[in-house]
Order: sequence, then structure tokens, then C-alpha cells
Amino acid sequence: MQTKAVEFNIANEIIRFTRQTPQNDAIIFPLEWDDSKVFKETIISYGELGVRVGKVVNGLRLAGFKPGDRIVVLFAPSIDLYVLLIALFCSNIAAVFIDIGFPIRKVIECVRSSGAKAVIGVKELAFLKMVFPSLWKLPIYCVDKHLPLISRSYSEIRDCEYQDFGVTPCGPDDSCIVSFTGGSTGSPKAADRTHSLLLRQINACSQVFPHSLFQRGMSTFPVSAFWAFSTGKAYCIPAVNLKNQAGANPLTIGDQVRRFQINGISSGPAFMAAIVEGANKSDFESIRYLLLGGAPVSRKLARKLCAYFPNSRIDIAYGSTEVDPVSIISVSQFLESADPGIPVGRPVEGVLIKVVDISRIPPCLTPYSPPHVDIDSISVDPGIVGEVVVWAPHMMERYLNPESTARQKISDVNGVMWHRMGDAGYMTEAGELVLVGRIGDELAPGIYSFPLEQQLNEGAIRRAAVVKVADRVIIAIEPIDGKIDSALLSEAEMIAQQYGIHATARYVTHIPVDVRHNTRIMRAELRKILLTH
Repeated sequence: MQTKAVEFNIANEIIRFTRQTPQNDAIIFPLEWDDSKVFKETIISYGELGVRVGKVVNGLRLAGFKPGDRIVVLFAPSIDLYVLLIALFCSNIAAVFIDIGFPIRKVIECVRSSGAKAVIGVKELAFLKMVFPSLWKLPIYCVDKHLPLISRSYSEIRDCEYQDFGVTPCGPDDSCIVSFTGGSTGSPKAADRTHSLLLRQINACSQVFPHSLFQRGMSTFPVSAFWAFSTGKAYCIPAVNLKNQAGANPLTIGDQVRRFQINGISSGPAFMAAIVEGANKSDFESIRYLLLGGAPVSRKLARKLCAYFPNSRIDIAYGSTEVDPVSIISVSQFLESADPGIPVGRPVEGVLIKVVDISRIPPCLTPYSPPHVDIDSISVDPGIVGEVVVWAPHMMERYLNPESTARQKISDVNGVMWHRMGDAGYMTEAGELVLVGRIGDELAPGIYSFPLEQQLNEGAIRRAAVVKVADRVIIAIEPIDGKIDSALLSEAEMIAQQYGIHATARYVTHIPVDVRHNTRIMRAELRKILLTH
């Protein structure tokens, strides 16, 4: 039987700050904004956060939920969302997240397979309950307008009387967040992040990222709020639809940064690209630290950030839901690197990175058991491209669905479980990792798209993507503002030949990117577009 203690619960440190520094700002949330400023927002202190969490903890108890339960949470980042999540963690109830880019039927399948006891989300989910029998017996609490007889109002939980509460003890293996994500490798993976894992990830982040430069932070990564809350910092939610980070208005974001003296921003590349295109530099004078992650960063953007934030420290992090962070590189090191591909730096302290020969990875022992092999015997020398695998003390070792564990892990003969990042890359002689593409997107034996795409994206285009369609390699180029220059196509094909790639270049009106980061290229969708046009 595992030992249970409040120290294992991720909410323990958060609640400590609600009681020790109740006067400090906790959440800054924009309510209404236009193209130049935010003119209405809500700011709550750590003390107010604690009161709101106490009400929801009591509401969850009165509604019959108990430790070990799971609840699907499906609504946009807001103060209500973070209060609910902290209350769930306090109660040792796991929150289930589902990728916002999933189609409806996949969302329903994730809800069904999660084993959740309820759903808390938007009213559209109540309509789905009428259509899908698998939802008929599942309570749905709507955070907006609820449908009588079909759903209940979340206010029944949120607006209960406050009662003094404590943090529920939990074990190191108790689930905290279950995330259904598709990534770019196939069917949904149900990442099971325990309280213990999240605490280790927060600790790893705290050792890598500078606390002194990140006292009041803004982030487009919703889960990063818990790093802020666990360290007693103020967390500002940016005034942007997080489904369209590329649509961020630089003047509006600048208004938030200036008025609230934000000194650190963590985001995907699309958000920062939008900022540097039209913001007033004076609005961002308080910024001391920028952290980019979630998707590849172009050299063009890296140079713009250096010019725009000359007095700020700028880092690029590499990681995943399962292992975060894996490595980190400063933007100056990123730009100085002459290695073909995307340099992501050295592993952070405690992380081990191996590059292995894909052809020597044995098949899974069973559909639910990962491959078993001596990892050192299949590792390749520096400079040789292979599959990137990692181990870290803050690595997630299991998925809710065991078939995903079999696909995403490798069991070493020494009893160590390694995580398959899904990336192809190589190690340099200096011990730095360079990515060259995604496993499964090989253009020719040992040749991937990232090095070529990085060079093509230096040109006067919005973005480029190189994919293999049937037996052909096609360079898809999305122009800026629809302006087409036929000479660019010939130039792109000539550049591809320098990489040993014989390709045909074509203009497309839009290269599809992921919903969460607005940067990762959805290559399967792009192939369909290229096949039909």
C-alpha cells in the first residue's frame, strides 16, 4: 500500500501561499478588450483564491465526489477554471483534459474511456448528451447556460458556502491530470500525470528558469499557471483566444504587460511572432525573460526577438507533456549554431538523452508491453540521425491506456523505462541535441524536413513545409498576404537539391497548423490538401 501525505499533493504549496501571503496578486484575468487595450479585468489575490477554492472543495464534497474520482474539465482558461482545478487537486480528484483540436466523436470517445464521474464544461456538451448514448448517465455541469433535465449548473458547486478545508493526502501514484492528446503520431494518448510527477516537473522548471526574472508572468500554456501558483507568483492570462495565438494583438498584450508590469512571458512561437510585428517597444520595457516552447522556432523569429528585447534573457525549451523540460538553449546559442536542423541544446540537469537506431528497436512484446532492449546497444554515434529517447526523474512512466505505454516507451534491460519523443535527431560532439524532423515523416532514408524548412523559412514567405506525398516530395509554400513569386519556387527546388532532396515546389493558400500552438505543421492534413489540388 502506498504512503499518502499532503506533501505529495500538488495543491499543498498553493494553499500555503493563500494563507501566508493572502495580499499578493494571484490571477490577472482579462474580461473585455479591443484592438489597443484591455478595458475590463478581474484581479484576485491569493487570499481570495483560497476562499474561492474552499467553496468549490465544499461543493464537490456535497455533490458526492470523493478522492480518486476523475472529472472531465472542458472550458476555456478563466479564474473559474483555475479555482476548480486547485479544488480538484485539494480533493485528490483527477482533472481530465481533452485536446481542443479533436473532432466531436473523438472527444466523446475520450470522455467514455476516461472513466470520469462527471463533466464540467460548456453548454454544447449538454446538447451532445442528447445524441450520444455513452453520455446519458454522466452528470454534466455547465459553466454557462445549462439545459434543464439534461444538465446542471456549475454554480451548484461553485457557489457553496465556504468551509475551512485542508489538503487531502494522496500517494505518489495518485492521478492529478489526465490529458488526452493526439500529437502527430496517431490515436489519442491518455497521459496520466500524477501529483508526484507534476511536483517533480515544477521542481525541474524551478531549477532551470530564473525566479528573479519571472515574478509576474504571462503564459499561453494553461498548465504553466501551476508553476506560478506553486511558487507564489502572479499569473496573467493574455488577452487572446488561445485557439488562435497567432491572432494576438500586440497593442492589447502590450497594454497588459505595461499596466501590470509583467516581467516574464512563456509562449509558443506564434504568439511572440504576432507581438514583434506591431507592438510598441515601450510597452514591453518591464520584460526581463522570454521562454519559447511547444513548437519549432524559426531563425527569423529568433533574430527579431533579439532585436526587440535586447535587454532580456531569451531561452528556447524542448520537452513534452510526458517529460518537461528535456533541454534548453539560449536564443544566442540557437542563432550561433551551424548544425543543420533545429538545435535544442543540452539536457537539463538529471535528464538523459539517447539517439537510437530505429531499425534495431524490437517490436512490442504484447500490444500492452513496450519493446525490451539494451538501450546502449542500439544507440548511435554523434552526428548520426536516429530516434530521440529520453529518461528523467520528472518523466511520466505510464498512460491511462496501456497500448499507448507500449507505443511510447522502451524498457531497458536494466529496468529503466525510456520515453520516445517522436522526434528524429542527432547528438553533436559537444553533447547538444539537434532535431531534424518527426518520426514517420522521413523524406528519404535518413533525410527529414526540418533542416530544409529552416532555410526556406528565411525567405520572404509566411511558412514552408516539406512532405512526402505518395512517392513524391513536395515543398508547400504559403505566401505572405497571397503575394506569389514564381521565382521562389525554382529557388526552393534548388535549395532542396543541396540537401539531397528532389522536390517539386508549390504555392498553397494555407498550410494547416495545430490548434494549440498555431505553429506545428499538420502534415497529414497538408498531404490531403496537396493530393486534391
